[in-house]
Amino acid sequence: MAELCKVAFLPVANGTRLVTADALFARLMINLSPFAFELPTVYLPFVKILKDLGLQDMLTLSAAKGLLLHLQKACGYQRLNPNELRAVMEILNFICDQIVEGNTLDGSNWKSEAIVPDDGCRLVHSGSCVYVDSYGSRYVKCIDTSRIRFVHADLPERVCVMLGIKKLSDIVIEVARFQETFPICCYLTFVYIRLLIIVMFLFGLQELDENHALQTLGSLGSVLLVTLKQKLSSKSLQTAVWTVAKSMGSYIPAFNSFSLETIECLLISTAEKMQFVKCLKTKFLLLPNLVDVTRAGKDFTIPGWKNDSAHQTLYFLNQSRSCILVAEPPTYISLFDLIAIVVSQVLGSPIILPVGPLFGCPEGSEIAVVNVLKLCSDKKEVEPINGSSNMVGKEILPQDARLVQFHPLRPFYSGEIVAWRSQQGEKLKYGRVWEDVRPSAGQALYRIKIEVAQGNTQFFLSSQVFSFRSVSASSPLKETLVHDSLLLSSSMPNVDFPESSERGESHSQVYPLELVTNYQYHVA
Repeated sequence: MAELCKVAFLPVANGTRLVTADALFARLMINLSPFAFELPTVYLPFVKILKDLGLQDMLTLSAAKGLLLHLQKACGYQRLNPNELRAVMEILNFICDQIVEGNTLDGSNWKSEAIVPDDGCRLVHSGSCVYVDSYGSRYVKCIDTSRIRFVHADLPERVCVMLGIKKLSDIVIEVARFQETFPICCYLTFVYIRLLIIVMFLFGLQELDENHALQTLGSLGSVLLVTLKQKLSSKSLQTAVWTVAKSMGSYIPAFNSFSLETIECLLISTAEKMQFVKCLKTKFLLLPNLVDVTRAGKDFTIPGWKNDSAHQTLYFLNQSRSCILVAEPPTYISLFDLIAIVVSQVLGSPIILPVGPLFGCPEGSEIAVVNVLKLCSDKKEVEPINGSSNMVGKEILPQDARLVQFHPLRPFYSGEIVAWRSQQGEKLKYGRVWEDVRPSAGQALYRIKIEVAQGNTQFFLSSQVFSFRSVSASSPLKETLVHDSLLLSSSMPNVDFPESSERGESHSQVYPLELVTNYQYHVA
């Protein structure tokens, strides 16, 4: 009996896989194929013996954790295919839901050993990754990302927070390069200046850099700093900004809790901290060792700027909002647009609020400008359809193209992520199998219903649909084909490729894409 527990002999997923009994659950509320499956009804008479072989009643938190750890060992450092990635996402969402519901006492312990997919679809420890938060998203194009490992972009932020994954803005900081900050710096010796650098950095303030002088200005173009500060402190502007922010509540939930008093305090603080400067250069440091990860190049140099190895910018806010600098923009960039960006960041908005025109209009006319320009939006977000994959309809990634395999007589199971194309020469796209389907006996080709876009399904010949090779073949889950090898070998060149990765073995035939077209015409 112990040896039989290790043997994958139970067909599941419409006959596409053989699994061990411990990969089956009597009741499974989420789709975990190709790693775990709900017990098919045909096995109900054998529940007692299957329980002795490892059949589980339902998915528990400990079982989900164990499944992820096992997959990480089985897959090693290879990329997951789309079906495997979706299953891992389901497991992580299930784990977080269980922790939120209070069904665990060791949530903190799980954080130190959690397994998540990185941006290359490889399973890694969560402590080695960071996720891109709304504030840190502004840094992505400005830093050398090769020094940082990111979690997969499709992993929800709530899961990242629950698992204790660090934010990008927590490990990368932007600091301003300048020589003089306070008048006292004029008479400090070099030693005291360096000491001030350390103290200011520890308190979250900007860094001093003696290689670049900061020239403060009283005005930029025709806009006086004093006038702008008065504008930011005016009640009419604050009310208009609050009106625009509240209308964005469906897109930015944090704005729903904003009161007018909160907006007033933030804008008054902005007025107090804001300074105009002639030129501004910043750099990005990777914590905790303060490694410079700044990426500067021609893509960050706009017309009118000198080519410089340093990263030049038009505005700067440190994370504590104790320093707000706005540099002189070129003539083709509006100063009020820069102020709108600064105010949006102070309010914590992940997008730029359309409040630029409010800073140049006459006092007291701000609400009228909001109404005339129709700056408020009452549109509600459209919720995604449950059960649909955000991959569906997109062109397949290069990493998944290497996993594509051609089995025109292979059965497919409902919900399986596949690749499809409607005619020769088109690029492969992701699709989702709508229902269980298999060919009839002696049938050369058959039709498959595929979801090609959200809520849109089409029928394809099986020769136009491609499955993905499993990278977890060394686990007890084995992918198999049902009675198609003989038929395939009689119609196609005898080209054999291993179904599994290098870690496992399989005897199924896999054919390269360049042979697919010839086979289609041969059958037709």
